Amino acid sequence: MVEEEKLVHIITLKSKLRYNFATRSKTNDITKKEIKGIERRLTKELQKQIKTQGHVKTGKMMRTIRVKVKPDSRGRMLVTINAVFYWKYVNGRFDIFKNAQSKRGWKKIEGDFNFLNRGIR
Repeated sequence: MVEEEKLVHIITLKSKLRYNFATRSKTNDITKKEIKGIERRLTKELQKQIKTQGHVKTGKMMRTIRVKVKPDSRGRMLVTINAVFYWKYVNGRFDIFKNAQSKRGWKKIEGDFNFLNRGIR
């Protein structure tokens, strides 16, 4: 059974730059393809953190964990984590999500999201 845990991660926009790229609309909205790429990268970061902390017995948590990203109207990145039911207990005790957020790889992905989503005011 897969249970959802919703986490809201607020990213402040450091740059108010506006560039017009041919692949984006005039408002510089982030595309679905770019969101999928960010989701894949965030999922890999969480999987790496699970492995680093030594929470792999059967591998079920690593195989089932998926990150979904949805930008809101204020430029925030809303993160939903789908995983096996015991994810919330393991994460609650060992702070996997918090530890993953503090890593350089996660910060780089946040910066990329900021850059792609810079048209939001």
